Amino acid sequence: AKKPLGPYYYLRGIIFFKQGEFDRAVDEYTQCLATLEKPSPLILTARAEARIEAGNLADALQDCDDALAIAPQYTPAQTARGWALYEQKKYDAALIDLQKALAVDPQFAKAYLIRSWAHDALGKHELAKADLEKTLELDPLSAAARNSLAWLQATIPTAKFYD
Repeated sequence: AKKPLGPYYYLRGIIFFKQGEFDRAVDEYTQCLATLEKPSPLILTARAEARIEAGNLADALQDCDDALAIAPQYTPAQTARGWALYEQKKYDAALIDLQKALAVDPQFAKAYLIRSWAHDALGKHELAKADLEKTLELDPLSAAARNSLAWLQATIPTAKFYD
């Protein structure tokens, strides 16, 4: 009997993603999906994130929508959808998706991180700072949150930020 190749493609996708080879990650996740009897929200979301990083936002949104059609409460897909909307500069729409994600899982650090970026883009710096602090509370090792908070503090030098 042949061994299933789905996990092999999935792991290769993760490796390519971590190496910053997002188009190759998309290819691996696509091959993984082809091995499955039915689509997986996990793999669709992983492919969506790789597509976001590669700048393919329309297909990323479709992957998120497909994942949410299968699993409407799947926080990572809702968060990735918010991220794709943020990257399209649709900040208010991104906030709606990120709020939906946090309503399902208020401990999902990545949703706070991306929501902070949308708040910052809308000039809501105090809300951005609060979301970054919440991200670090939930995920103390988040380099993205630390970098975003440092950037926010450096570019919005108000007295309130240093309390």
